[in-house]
Amino acid sequence: MKTIGVLRTSKSGNLKVSGEVVRVTKEQLGPGFGPDRERRLVVRLENGDVLRLRPLGCRKGEVVLSLRGVYRWALLQEANRRNLEKARSRKARKSELRTRRAITRAEKRLFPK
Repeated sequence: MKTIGVLRTSKSGNLKVSGEVVRVTKEQLGPGFGPDRERRLVVRLENGDVLRLRPLGCRKGEVVLSLRGVYRWALLQEANRRNLEKARSRKARKSELRTRRAITRAEKRLFPK
């Protein structure tokens, strides 16, 4: 796939994309994508911060996303992952504490002073 568009710096120092940038992924989609599982993904970055995704060789499954929305989704996923890790560690500590308390109670019952 050809790249159409060039990354340029404007007079104010901001980066601008002229035209659009098109790339094809290296890996196939995989078994979770039904009839498209053996297709690679075409990613197109267009003016206006629009991202278009579709399987290579067909137009039926085209998805249009705003880059702002993609970035927001990525941040939320990262926050959810961190919160889940914290919850798992708290759960493991609680489980360990519960086990220690149960052992202590059992020892008191079996070996009274």
